[in-house]
Amino acid sequence: MSKTAKIALWVVVAAVLALGAWWYAAMPQNGNYNGNTVPPSSANGVQGGNVSAQGNTDAALNQNLSAMSSQMNGFSSDSASMDQGLNDQPIQQSY
Repeated sequence: MSKTAKIALWVVVAAVLALGAWWYAAMPQNGNYNGNTVPPSSANGVQGGNVSAQGNTDAALNQNLSAMSSQMNGFSSDSASMDQGLNDQPIQQSY
């Protein structure tokens, strides 16, 4: 590799690292990486099927458990569909 190509490669690597550091610094540091895509949670805990850390009443905890259960059921369904797709066998093509 020529000296010019090595320099160009290092410049690209440095630019990618600088952009990554800038992106990381711009991220909100409160642990919520979804930004404004998560609807605000209601006072009793769950809104829109999302699990919330707010609310510690039995009703709020039951709503959170229900929301988590439905999300896990959706995950199980998606996982089964992916397994089925990965286990598909090729079929003979007729021309």
